[in-house]
Amino acid sequence: MKQRTKITDEELAEIASGYTVLKDFYKEQGYAYREIRKRGLKEELCGHMKRGDNYRTESDYAEIVAKYETMRELREKEPQAYAAMQQRGLIKKLCGKLKYEVKPSYSDDELREVSSRYTDYSEFFRKEHGIWQAIHNRGLTDELCGHMYRKKSADISEKELAAIASGYNDLEQFMKDQPHAYERIRKRGLKNRLCGHMKRKWCERPDSELAEVASSYYELKEFREKEPEVYRVIYRRGLLDELCSHMERRGKWSKRKIYAFTFSDGYAYIGLSLQPEYRMKQHIKEDEDSPVFLHIQKSGASYEFNILTDWLDAAVAGAVEEDFISKYKADGWKMLNKAKGGALGGAHIYTRHRIQSMVSMYDSFEVFRKEQPRLYRYLRKNHLVDEYCSHMERPQIEDVEWAKGVAAVVKKRVELMRKHNKAYRRLKEANLLDVYYPNRAPSNKKIWTIENSLNKAKKCKTRTQLARTYPMAYRTLMEAGMIDLIPTNQIRKSEEEHIKIAKQCKSRGELLKRFPSTHRLLLRHNLLDKLFPK
Repeated sequence: MKQRTKITDEELAEIASGYTVLKDFYKEQGYAYREIRKRGLKEELCGHMKRGDNYRTESDYAEIVAKYETMRELREKEPQAYAAMQQRGLIKKLCGKLKYEVKPSYSDDELREVSSRYTDYSEFFRKEHGIWQAIHNRGLTDELCGHMYRKKSADISEKELAAIASGYNDLEQFMKDQPHAYERIRKRGLKNRLCGHMKRKWCERPDSELAEVASSYYELKEFREKEPEVYRVIYRRGLLDELCSHMERRGKWSKRKIYAFTFSDGYAYIGLSLQPEYRMKQHIKEDEDSPVFLHIQKSGASYEFNILTDWLDAAVAGAVEEDFISKYKADGWKMLNKAKGGALGGAHIYTRHRIQSMVSMYDSFEVFRKEQPRLYRYLRKNHLVDEYCSHMERPQIEDVEWAKGVAAVVKKRVELMRKHNKAYRRLKEANLLDVYYPNRAPSNKKIWTIENSLNKAKKCKTRTQLARTYPMAYRTLMEAGMIDLIPTNQIRKSEEEHIKIAKQCKSRGELLKRFPSTHRLLLRHNLLDKLFPK
């Protein structure tokens, strides 16, 4: 392949001068754009180009919104700007004064007549959404829809929620007796205000009860997963070392254990790991580059796995591993270790000081999740998000009107679910998905019976051909357990034929190189020791 000559700054300036839109320049001249960015010339050579909606400021969007009176006009005439405002969460702030117009103009008598036909609020909302919207905009919901049945806490006000919550002093009992009201309080962000007087399950329990729960667990991770609330209380009170000292801890980034594989043919392997049992499974089944895995495949020798030490500090574990390698060599073992002992791996170490310094750089929870996904996963896994991210601003729960605006821009239901999941959930809760994305009529799919599948299978010579040509017929026969009636495209050899092939070779290594499938079969049936005795 010819090597591309290095382009000069003058040539880059000449190319960039032919474009007025940055997006077009990036698409058509990707190499030139990347070179400009690498050399730090973007502002100089691309400053004259128009930027997309992602580069507009809040004041630019405010000027666009000021041109329109209704949300419908804004969505229809400025779809890109509307989508950009929606992504940045500026709809409520900039579009609050715009009207949500309803095309048909109904009189109050017409609204009263239509609403009187329904007794279920959700059915009325789903089938007569235009009428419901007009009633909602005029503030006549209580008057015209008061006779309808509503789901529990579907449109309940904050005062009603406060009245329900005031009758409970225990949060657990409140969650059991009033799950819908609790969920509505949680989604509206009113939990601290309305449920602050309630007692939590473990927050005020004495240390003796916490110790009783902790004593029934023998592994710290299991305790943390099955009793997260108890674990958090113990952690906050500083009793973790006192109440959980009897539990076995899985390896920390600063701790290691030394383990050893010993084989029946005189070979051995020494290693160190955070999770020795899990690392053993990797050596045997998953890690094909592991010297243990390769030795098992080549020799078929039996092995023993032993953990040689308790938890060791990372600074000491490497030296201890080297001492064990030297000891095993002196005892006459042939070592499978390729690299020098003492390597701890490139694991990421999150100390309390480091987490605090990284988290303090962010004020927005959404920005933190996007820019530090690995640290966010670590905090979430260890139930530390509330502890370290309490100072960050959390996104507010958007209302149904915001979700409607998103749905007006997005064309497909699948795209809404993948790219705008919050809007998808709001519309689903309000039973509006079918309004904006009506389901298509079911297509007349061909019913693949066993008889039809067998007729199609007669036209194919092998299973592979059937799976490629008629996948539904192949699946039907697989589920019915009749796929064995179709011949495979491989001619299987009997065990006797494999033994004859093996006798042509002088050693196991030669058999593995020349006939790997025969080697695998004989190894599986424990026949290698009979044909090639050690």
